[in-house]
Amino acid sequence: YRDIIRINAKNGFPYDEIIDEFKGKSRSIVITDDDIDEFLKCTYGKQDTLSVLMLLYPSLDFNNIFHEDHIYPKSKFTSSYLKKKNIPDDKIYEYKSVVNDISNLQLLSSTLNEEKSNTDFDVWFEKNFTNEVDKSEMKKRHYLPDFEHYTYDVFLDFIEKRKQLLKTELEKILK
Repeated sequence: YRDIIRINAKNGFPYDEIIDEFKGKSRSIVITDDDIDEFLKCTYGKQDTLSVLMLLYPSLDFNNIFHEDHIYPKSKFTSSYLKKKNIPDDKIYEYKSVVNDISNLQLLSSTLNEEKSNTDFDVWFEKNFTNEVDKSEMKKRHYLPDFEHYTYDVFLDFIEKRKQLLKTELEKILK
């Protein structure tokens, strides 16, 4: 690959030539829809999850400390708490099964994450983003679906819509 770059450097970066060199080999430089779908299967604490999140947050200054934060706090996903939030019994398993999904994760500065702690997302969001401009900017920066409220009754819809927003952004970045 160095030879390809050296030979073609005067004509700009030889992206196409490098891709051609990878074709037919066990590793590819081309990102496919299947690759993006695999990225969207990342879950909290897994090796690749932070890398995918870092792709989605390119403007962050990684000289600072950031945490993989559960948007809807994982600690609240107990049967008793979800029942208190009027989640039907037949949906509780589904809620618990996706709480660690990348669609429920964001990168937050360590300070902001510690302030957020185990606060319900709708409460934290309303407290910290009091005007429409701030709310809109937060939604855009963190790929949040444009919901009126982020209560537990919309969690599964939130996961599905945010997964689509993440997929669209990954396609822009990687294709």
